[in-house]
Amino acid sequence: MASTDNSSTQAARREKTRLAFERDIEEFIDHMRVERGFSRNTSEAYARDLAQYANWLQSAGVASARAIEPSHVLRFAHELRSSPPRKQAGRKPSAKAKSSVKVTGAKTSESAVHEYSCAGTKADSPADSEVARAPLYSPASVARKLAAVRSWHRFLARERDYLDPTARMDAAKLPRRLPHVLGEEQIQALLDSPDAATPSGVRDRALLEMLYASGLRASELCALRASDVDLKAGLVRCRGKGEKTRIVPLGEAARRAVQDYLSFSRPKLLERHKAEIKTSRVQALAERAALEVQAAAEQARSSEAQVHASPGAFEAVADVIPVPAAPRRRVGRPSKNETAAGGAASPMGPKPLFLGERGSGLSRLSLGVIVRHHARRADLPSWVSPHSLRHAFATHLLQNGADLRAIQEMLGHADIATTQIYTHVETRHLRQSYARAHPRA
Repeated sequence: MASTDNSSTQAARREKTRLAFERDIEEFIDHMRVERGFSRNTSEAYARDLAQYANWLQSAGVASARAIEPSHVLRFAHELRSSPPRKQAGRKPSAKAKSSVKVTGAKTSESAVHEYSCAGTKADSPADSEVARAPLYSPASVARKLAAVRSWHRFLARERDYLDPTARMDAAKLPRRLPHVLGEEQIQALLDSPDAATPSGVRDRALLEMLYASGLRASELCALRASDVDLKAGLVRCRGKGEKTRIVPLGEAARRAVQDYLSFSRPKLLERHKAEIKTSRVQALAERAALEVQAAAEQARSSEAQVHASPGAFEAVADVIPVPAAPRRRVGRPSKNETAAGGAASPMGPKPLFLGERGSGLSRLSLGVIVRHHARRADLPSWVSPHSLRHAFATHLLQNGADLRAIQEMLGHADIATTQIYTHVETRHLRQSYARAHPRA
């Protein structure tokens, strides 16, 4: 009996801890979304990272956010960076490595955490924690997760007056990697890949032309509405990170591709969407009618049983048995779905500019599948993605003499340092040209 009481008490304590962490994380995410203007994708990524952190803390026996210590953050960072094979799960880091991450009296840096993680394959934390079973994360993913952790602790220190266990920790410094860039001939091969005789091919050509001509992010392209594109002026209005709006010019080739898509491909995709809505409605009405008939039959059987038990109650049963009513068809004003599907009330159809195969808005995942499919058809490298066209957009502009500030504005970079990475790509291009052309290179 006592053991049962203890188990229930421990379960209640764990549930209370879980709810407390969830409440703190939700409050932080709301702050980042409303007051800091974080995009939905960034907010969701931070929420996932902090949920993983909270799960790890609970498995490590931490009861609340107030009880988190610097050592917990270090151990969490270590397990993010390490993914030991099963046969090495029992190895312990050396004493020298442990001594390098002492946090008392000196400033703790992420380099110390990295040295600690390289020294051993398992930290002194629960063996069955979520992070310990997770695959090896890339340095960029680890840096993002730790950035979320630092931001959360700074928020709690400011709003709740908690101690910040990350106050003495430096942010991880990632090695600068130059982006892979497609050449102009490769871009042309990619743009020529879609079949212009099919609705999907016309749409795919417009997608690829738009990505290369404007340098939009995948999420920005998928969020475009028909009203965001002015084909006559050759301008695109997009909403980027932090809900910031910018105007990007659109070239002649991209304008023609988008016009072909709007006049030929998009109406056909809308017809598919309307047909799918009609089919789903018919199925829903049929299922509803079947359920009503089944309920009436069950009630009739129940009433019949009562009649056999009481023969004088036949007249009362007739009033109880319901007759399924025929589904009413609304005439006149179209429904929200019909309006969204391109009915008379909305000639441009649903709000997204680019539609998927079923006529609904195109997702980032679908866009990535489309780009990789045509990259394979054009015999391009496997790393090609929608973002590769953004890199090519900026690099080719810079190679042809565009101003770096103008490129920054078109890409929507808040900091010019982010755009300057393309100057390193251009420098690499110049070195390669020098090596090929100079007789004494």
